[in-house]
Amino acid sequence: MSYWARTVDPSFSAPEPSFEPIRAELVAGPPPDSPVRGRCTSVAVRGCRCVGLVLLVLIVWLIGAHFWSVHNRRAAAEEDKTRVQAVAVVDVVVYYEAFCPDSRSFISDQLWPAYQRMPDTLRVELVPYGKAKTQPPTEATGGSPTFSCHHGADECRANLVHACGLRLAERPPQGVRFVVCLLKEMRPALFKQHAAQTLDWVIRRALMKH
Repeated sequence: MSYWARTVDPSFSAPEPSFEPIRAELVAGPPPDSPVRGRCTSVAVRGCRCVGLVLLVLIVWLIGAHFWSVHNRRAAAEEDKTRVQAVAVVDVVVYYEAFCPDSRSFISDQLWPAYQRMPDTLRVELVPYGKAKTQPPTEATGGSPTFSCHHGADECRANLVHACGLRLAERPPQGVRFVVCLLKEMRPALFKQHAAQTLDWVIRRALMKH
């Protein structure tokens, strides 16, 4: 039997190592009067201040970016508005016939809706002289010119009503509405020779409606 076997009690067992005191010391940190503890506290405070400063800078940057974005959007909107206002006025001159179905369709169904949508962009001039001809004055006509129209003398009288109404209109939109009204509602029979005396009444009644 060896010396170790002779001197060690077989019933002896070594205690298990415990790290609890070491862990408690690490958690508690150095003593309050320790210079190490002061240095740790100072580092922690400086770290908190740095984090706060970074957050403050980030917040200021986000606020500035937001206001800059709003400013850019407003500037772009103002630029677009100015660009739209700078669009040149489009002059539209339409020669038409009072009794022509194509003239009535174009003015009532295309020109008038477009003019309603863009009254400040379109400058419309209606001329009731489509496919009409003017003959120079002769002795037979007493020195006065004569007119011939595509749909006959009644259309010449109707063209005259349109021309007078357009001249009496106070504003361009009123004149366009007046023509649309006549093209939709007036009948060729109303412009016969015997109805010429009612010319003033027809014009003023139509203008009063618009």
